[in-house]
Amino acid sequence: MRKNSDLVNYFYELLGCVPDHEDDNLIQTNKVIQYLIDCNIDEKDIINTIEYEASIENVIDNEHLTFEDLPDSLWKDSLLEKNVYYLHSELHLSNNANVVDIFSGDVISSNNAIEMKMKYSEEDVLSYFCSAFNIDSDIMIKDKEIGAIKYLIKTYTDQFKKCGLNAIDIVLTLIDDAFNQGMRVYTILDIQDCLYTTVEYLKSIQSELALNNTNKIVWR
Repeated sequence: MRKNSDLVNYFYELLGCVPDHEDDNLIQTNKVIQYLIDCNIDEKDIINTIEYEASIENVIDNEHLTFEDLPDSLWKDSLLEKNVYYLHSELHLSNNANVVDIFSGDVISSNNAIEMKMKYSEEDVLSYFCSAFNIDSDIMIKDKEIGAIKYLIKTYTDQFKKCGLNAIDIVLTLIDDAFNQGMRVYTILDIQDCLYTTVEYLKSIQSELALNNTNKIVWR
């Protein structure tokens, strides 16, 4: 992976301008590219994004990248969607979204940021499940478990989307609740036994966040 500074410089080379290191446009672009790096986006996809964004008229006029304008394609093959706030902390970036100044090397803290990961797959869900219950994933029939996760995601999407809950939040919280209740599980389908209480808990959290207007992504 190229350094953040190299990717930022490449973007401004494409725009044909050299902003001052204190320029707000450069600072904003730096944050967006660092976010992509923090989300483990492949360098090729980051470069493709930079090249695509540098060709868009509003980006050229404003001379910076924005979080909102990131292409939907970056979320391809992910269980997560663009600009959606997820309740479970597993889906939040856990690095406090600190940003390194590309000129001074100083770390700029953005502790108030509440950002979502971009890539999260069925394999990540299975890894989270195995880690929670200390299960050796090598002894599981992986394809069967991945199929079960896809089934749960589809079922909960159909069942709870109207009430505003995301299926991935439900599945991850079910794993937590099953572990906290000391349930004996052998397959991820076993976590369904506490579905009702888990859904009611998530609804209460969702309502509290909406009441306090804190159910929103806060960019670094």
